[in-house]
Amino acid sequence: AVFAASQAMESGGDVLVATEAFLAERQVLAVTPTTEEAACADEVRQGLSRRAGREIAWCRELGRLSDGGRLSLARFAPRGRDELVMLAYDAPGTAPVYLHYPASADPGGTWRADDGGEFSLADYRPLFAFRSRAGLELAVRWSGPEGDALDLYRQEGDALTPYVAATWIRP
Repeated sequence: AVFAASQAMESGGDVLVATEAFLAERQVLAVTPTTEEAACADEVRQGLSRRAGREIAWCRELGRLSDGGRLSLARFAPRGRDELVMLAYDAPGTAPVYLHYPASADPGGTWRADDGGEFSLADYRPLFAFRSRAGLELAVRWSGPEGDALDLYRQEGDALTPYVAATWIRP
């Protein structure tokens, strides 16, 4: 297939290629990343802590969606070797939706290879979102030394679950 861009693209940029049928069933929502490190709002922290049943180690706002929603990411205090990071989407007039990233602390990497037990905010990027009849759909690109993962999540109740995944391994 041959594609033409309607605007200049920078190196490493991400592009969504979709059929008209796919887009006809969805409203595209732009994701605007937060440009500076911003702590989560108190009500988001409280909701995340209640949901996880754990104390929060850190919580950052990642960005805003064009529907007025916001994306927040929190890391929780470990329980032994069990680690947890959670993404939350909340918007006015809707119930929050969550995505869990559980992991086990390991010298070779907790969430990604050679991550040193840290969840890197710089390597985790929500790209775009959709609103469908079923609810929110969200695409996230997550980079690490071993390569990149692009996952598309679909809302099921109050959780985001994976339904399309792609990986690019670096040699």
